[in-house]
Amino acid sequence: MGPDTVIRRKDNHVTTELDDELILMQVGSGQFYSMDDTARDIWQRLAEPITFEQLIEQLLEHYDLDRQTCVKEVSEFLRVLENSDLIQIAPV
Repeated sequence: MGPDTVIRRKDNHVTTELDDELILMQVGSGQFYSMDDTARDIWQRLAEPITFEQLIEQLLEHYDLDRQTCVKEVSEFLRVLENSDLIQIAPV
């Protein structure tokens, strides 16, 4: 995933908050996903289309971790969301 790759949420889900968690349901599959802490923060940052680089920079400003770890873990999480058909990842 390159720095200019754009990440967009798809409109095929419903969300609700439950205690400190965000619960998503992918409408097509009926699959549920629970997000807390960092996953929830990333999901909220995807409310508007954002480049991978912008997302990484925002997270590095907010969390105390090194760039390499951030890139690796965020990439893995975004691939899970993409494979679950919740986001679209597209190079510019």
